[in-house]
Amino acid sequence: MSGKRCIGRLALLILLFAAFAPAQQTSMPPPSEARPLQDRIASFERAERETWQKPSEIVKALELKNGAVVADIGAGTGYFTRRFAKAVAPNGKVYAVDIAADILGYLKEQADKQDIHNIETIVSREDDPMLPGKSVDLAFFCDTTHHIANRVNFYRKLSRGLKEHGRMAIVDYPPDSPQHPHNPEQLVPRSQVISEAEQAGFKLIRDFTFLPRQYFLLFEKKGAGSEPGRSMRSVRPPLLPSQVPEGRDHHIGFNMQIRAATPVRRSPQAWPLKWEISRPGPFCFSL
Repeated sequence: MSGKRCIGRLALLILLFAAFAPAQQTSMPPPSEARPLQDRIASFERAERETWQKPSEIVKALELKNGAVVADIGAGTGYFTRRFAKAVAPNGKVYAVDIAADILGYLKEQADKQDIHNIETIVSREDDPMLPGKSVDLAFFCDTTHHIANRVNFYRKLSRGLKEHGRMAIVDYPPDSPQHPHNPEQLVPRSQVISEAEQAGFKLIRDFTFLPRQYFLLFEKKGAGSEPGRSMRSVRPPLLPSQVPEGRDHHIGFNMQIRAATPVRRSPQAWPLKWEISRPGPFCFSL
């Protein structure tokens, strides 16, 4: 292969990589707790959430049973906490976790007014949900993950509070949502959520699609013998330039991995390539 031809194909490969590289959250949104308490209450408890966030359908999809233990991370006013508490009653309980003590005070008041007594509040830290060890069946995040700066470490600390094969559910806005409360660069793409959860030792088990504005992903904590971040079959490593035999196709490796792709044939009738790049990993292109 001539040098010019190789350089041209390499340039095309780099352009393809740039075009398909996943978006990432690049800045953090303003902290919710900086807003006055009454503003947060009005926002979190607005009635129109029922129409597009579908809380009853979310709770039903999670298949909670009597006796289960749920941790509502970023519980706020308890919009989901109260629903979870009813779903796991009479023998289950819910940890309402938030870094803002004032909003948890409001949550507890409302729960008492509604005669809900299986809720325990936890004032957490920004980098740690502070859950009791191996006590939780399901950790739930709604409109919360984009506020967490180092999510992989946060999920690892959260994992210590989950029982064996405990689950983690994440509901949040993608940057391309038709309506969202923050700038797109302040939101976490679905592919980034999956990548970070896998790095922390979780595997994706369900991807619900009934929410019009948000993704709803369900993960399971991997067993002790699983390798974090390796839920997909490995691909062969790329050859180094010095290892490529003369006259053979060249393979150039990049630190990326393709989650799903339709087959591609080297012909004018090649099928269109469709993929989602989900997390770092080895992948090999042929030139």
